[in-house]
Amino acid sequence: MTNRRISRLLIANRGEIACRSIRTAHAMGIEVVAICCPDDRASPHVAKADIAATVDSYLDSSGIIAIAKRFDVDAIHPGYGYLAENAQFAAAVIDNGLLFIGPSAKTIALLGSKRRAGSLAQAAGIPMIPRFAFDGNDSGGNGDETLPIFPLMIKPSAGGGGKGMTIVRNPDQLKGAIDSAKRLAKAAFGCEELIIERYIESGRHIEVQILADQLGNVIHLGERECSIQRRHQKVIEEAPAANLSSGLREEICAAAVRLTHAVDYQSAGTVEFIVADDGSFYFLEVNTRLQVEHAVTEMTTSIDIVGEQIRIAEGHPLSIAQSEVEISGAAIETRIYAENPNAGDLPTTGTIQYLDLSSTAEPSHKGQPNLRIDCGITVGQRIGINYDPMLLKVIAHGRDREQARARLVMGLTNIELAGVTTNKNALVAALKTTAFRRGELDTSFWERHREALTASTTDILWAAAAAIYTSNKNKRKHTAMEHLAPGFRLNGWAPQVSRISAHPAPLIEVSFCWIAQGQYDLTVHRVDQESETASETATTNSALMDSETVDREAEAHREPSIGGTVHVIENADHPSLELWDASGRRHRFTVRGSIVDDAPQTVTEHPSNLIKEQGSRLFVHGEGADFVFTLIPRFAVSSQAKRGGACVAPMPGRVAAVHVELGDRVTEGQVIVVLEAMKMEHPILAPHSGSIAALSVTVGDQVDSDHIVAVIALGQRN
Repeated sequence: MTNRRISRLLIANRGEIACRSIRTAHAMGIEVVAICCPDDRASPHVAKADIAATVDSYLDSSGIIAIAKRFDVDAIHPGYGYLAENAQFAAAVIDNGLLFIGPSAKTIALLGSKRRAGSLAQAAGIPMIPRFAFDGNDSGGNGDETLPIFPLMIKPSAGGGGKGMTIVRNPDQLKGAIDSAKRLAKAAFGCEELIIERYIESGRHIEVQILADQLGNVIHLGERECSIQRRHQKVIEEAPAANLSSGLREEICAAAVRLTHAVDYQSAGTVEFIVADDGSFYFLEVNTRLQVEHAVTEMTTSIDIVGEQIRIAEGHPLSIAQSEVEISGAAIETRIYAENPNAGDLPTTGTIQYLDLSSTAEPSHKGQPNLRIDCGITVGQRIGINYDPMLLKVIAHGRDREQARARLVMGLTNIELAGVTTNKNALVAALKTTAFRRGELDTSFWERHREALTASTTDILWAAAAAIYTSNKNKRKHTAMEHLAPGFRLNGWAPQVSRISAHPAPLIEVSFCWIAQGQYDLTVHRVDQESETASETATTNSALMDSETVDREAEAHREPSIGGTVHVIENADHPSLELWDASGRRHRFTVRGSIVDDAPQTVTEHPSNLIKEQGSRLFVHGEGADFVFTLIPRFAVSSQAKRGGACVAPMPGRVAAVHVELGDRVTEGQVIVVLEAMKMEHPILAPHSGSIAALSVTVGDQVDSDHIVAVIALGQRN
């Protein structure tokens, strides 16, 4: 048993979990050493720490331990992630005379394998989903003699966080899914062993937070509902779980404590279960670390879980007995990710241009704020592809679930974050659904409600604000007569027309004409680009269709517009404006981002350098939502390469696999290239059958979003 005081702690992680751990360490009078990669020196956790040092990689075990010894560190806290569940790292920390804030290396190794953990759970009398292990060399495994019926779930035996997990719905998908899961498992966890098990449709993901000290005391802090996920990774969590019977709650929590005792566990941990429609539950895994969603448990119990981890590592008994654990009210957490729900939740990149969390302050509950923000970013920070895309977490507490939900909606809408596309709007939409209000949750919630989560029927108002603001600012920047409104001509004012893209939604066209000071005649509508392209082609190739006919057909494909006389009040000292619509209602917006000029932009079509046009991104905040737009340059030169058969990278990333060569014949839907970013893979498929006319990437290349990786030509190869 350890009995040692921690005076200086190294946190072997970054982002919001490093910042959150620093907060507790400082409250306990402990100095903190932070580590950072050279490209991450501007991260907030570095600024908050007492000492900081650079390391080649956050996964550089030996480098991290060397820094700890150089600065006379007593212990290392791994946060969550790869090192937190790495038995070799935990053992190396102990072997170097340091304390590891977490369970023993032996326990991590035992529970880190889902196969071994499953066997232990079965021995403890906990039901298991039918499964077998796949070692990467054959189609057999250690477990059931035959595969359960489809659908199947494939996941790495080591690690967690949803990385490498794939649902397979028919036998034809099995081999490709196994190959992909092996690559991700090897890259993320250093082990290719896979688990293949029956996939339970519409199950609920319920987990139990446990604490165990070195004296054999084990308690649970209640359960959490973590069913709302995308890509098998949680996005909304809450405690306690909604609509869970007291009997089932007690049974699940008792099973978690029973398994924890069976493996002689020490520190904080989480036992995860899947609950089927009929109320039966099955063991999933044990996370031998702090969980991202631990905050909701802290909000409902007023127990500092990181503080308990540190006290356990020092050899202290638990500060609270099971009978003293009190669940008060409800808490809900949302994770704000750098990703685009309108593009299949793919990761996004950018630089944080503006961040305002000041309007989210809330009164406190038992010494804790009713609204808590765990943030790991700062203004000027580059959000790239090398790290997890989670930017911050927003957690709300209430006397009941509905009050927590309402506070969370308000808190999210008040956050202003510019510089990168996020999932914030989708989170707010999810919290507002009738299903969420009723507690009708399961693991298919995100996909089942995707249309509601990504609906942007009102973004044309945000687009109008962006167009008017940027046009006025450009005009003031480029003319000596800045007192005149945009569109001034000697014979009056001409309408100003801007086209804005809210990819992947249709273009938005904004037309406004100055009437009087601060008053405009405004028309905003969406434009169907495919209809316009078809109309342009018809005009070029057919003498039977005149321009008036083309205009009528294009107009028929436009969505209903908004318009009328609007009043605009700009703030000279702030990038904001008020837009009073034709009905007399006020709308407030802030507009941030680079301002586009009307200079021509040309795109090369050389096969080795196929790049799509890029405009200037605008981030518009207001009315409880954020939108990201790209202003389309007035004189942009279209790239023929992007029409028809272009295979375009939907996100920035590294090329993990190239399945074709120049000149190969391919069929529609065939995998051309596989991208990997932030520990997820995304296949790029052929848009139609044909031959590979251009190929611009090889394995290992880094590509940006919208990079054209290949072009497929129709017809036979010459």
